[in-house]
Amino acid sequence: MAETKKTKGGIFIILILAVALIFWVRGCPPPPTNELAGEWAPINGSSGIAVFNLDGSFTFTTKIPESNGNTRDQIESGRYELDFTKEPAWLDFIYKDSYGNDGRRETIIKFNSDKEMVIVLGMPTNTRPVSFQSSAITFRRLKQF
Repeated sequence: MAETKKTKGGIFIILILAVALIFWVRGCPPPPTNELAGEWAPINGSSGIAVFNLDGSFTFTTKIPESNGNTRDQIESGRYELDFTKEPAWLDFIYKDSYGNDGRRETIIKFNSDKEMVIVLGMPTNTRPVSFQSSAITFRRLKQF
């Protein structure tokens, strides 16, 4: 009986070590996609609302000033892809441009907290930024899905 307890205890310790080794080799698991899901508003000068849905779709609504002093909503939508295995993490927007052509905007993203994220937009020519510099846009979460 004493040997059975030692064997079970040894197997348990081996399992714990194996799990720890997997996390050490792979690193911490990436945040889930739904960390991004919700409504976000830029806090550094830009206007509008960004909505990231759980199904991978997004909508950006921005206020566009018109010559008569009024504003109109400009709505852009499409799908987004997150890749937390990259450093910094990648966030790509897949959409149709105003001519109906397929477009892709490569960005990087980081979360300062569960209520604040920073995105740096790449150029429309699909040049992904490599660092968070002054052109970064900081967003605060309005609602989480």
